[in-house]
Amino acid sequence: MVNRLHLRVMTACGLLDALIPFLEELWATGRIGQPSRTCSKLGANLNQLPKRPGLKRALQKREKPDVVVSDRSVRSLSFWRFRLRHYTKDNFNVTESVGFALIKARNLIVTEMDAALKDLDISGQQMGIMLMLKENLASTPFELSKMLGIDTGLMTRMLDKLETKGLLTRSRDERDRRVVNLSLTKAGMAVAEQIPEIAPDVLNARLKKFTKTEFDELRRLLRKFVND
Repeated sequence: MVNRLHLRVMTACGLLDALIPFLEELWATGRIGQPSRTCSKLGANLNQLPKRPGLKRALQKREKPDVVVSDRSVRSLSFWRFRLRHYTKDNFNVTESVGFALIKARNLIVTEMDAALKDLDISGQQMGIMLMLKENLASTPFELSKMLGIDTGLMTRMLDKLETKGLLTRSRDERDRRVVNLSLTKAGMAVAEQIPEIAPDVLNARLKKFTKTEFDELRRLLRKFVND
């Protein structure tokens, strides 16, 4: 929460002035949710702010700004940050949450992709592994787990199945015997080369109502969500 010490330190370091446009936009346009502490706590400190009347008016009008300034350490200003709290125990609704929508979307795509890949005798998750290996984006179980967001236990089981089908091979790294290298077999490469002929149709069917702008924005937001 914003308190007088925070404002004094930020003002002294010149940080508040740099953040004023951001704060003005959030508070003055009302894009901040309902808060937990009133601006009256800042009242005595308004006169210490730089000569920016827009911010003062915004602070006085917005009674409960939902912006949290966190100070993990007053010794390092790199820890100062702004954080918006989108969900609270009062407004959380499972069917309206981002998590619910993402899981549902994931399940729909996996089911449809599994059905489309049935003739290749692989699943949607196995498809990701094979494409990563084909395009040299990963070469070890650890790299695959990190790239695909799959825990190592599940990754091992999927690799076992692909190896049993004769689609990939495992080998120990010559320089570090602890490292397991993965590579597609000739049969595996043949299967992987057919995936681009199938997967786009599944995705396009789901995206048929999206405009180009909406499609680009969806990709941007998803990359931001996964911090990529």
